[in-house]
Amino acid sequence: MGIFATRNSKEIYDKLKKPAFAPPSWTFPVAWTSLYTIMGIAKYRIASKEKESKSAELLYDTQLGLNFLWSFLFFKWGLRGTAFIEMAALLTLITLTAFEFYKIDRTSGLAMIPYIAWVTLPFRLNFSIFRNYYSQKRAPLILRSAPFRVSRVKVENSRVNAQFSRVNPLNSRVNLN
Repeated sequence: MGIFATRNSKEIYDKLKKPAFAPPSWTFPVAWTSLYTIMGIAKYRIASKEKESKSAELLYDTQLGLNFLWSFLFFKWGLRGTAFIEMAALLTLITLTAFEFYKIDRTSGLAMIPYIAWVTLPFRLNFSIFRNYYSQKRAPLILRSAPFRVSRVKVENSRVNAQFSRVNPLNSRVNLN
């Protein structure tokens, strides 16, 4: 099912304005493959214990569902802000899962630490990308209230020529060029 959310994720990721700490796109499938293997082993260890583990397993399943949902929010639907909020909840649930796992089986709880560490990177990355996107989306709003507007842009011989129009309070335009 996740393939539907991440089908074009590499292309989408490569086109995003990312911060300097952003890893190359090839690191994500490598990291996630390793993490899912470790997480699966930890879950198996918890499920095979005689000790009551229903709450730990419910937390695990819930965080896994949020992990799955994040790809749709971020890549498929382009909801960067919602994905960031969802990832905050995801990180909280992963931490609670690790704590519950640790109470049942120390090795399983410790096995979740790389997952927590890794998810903090996409969490920071998601925030940075959202902040960059949001600041770009706001720029046109600021320009709309400026006393001038760009009325025509022409590119000739690698030079950009722009014509500006002055906007008066009555919304009539006076050509400046």
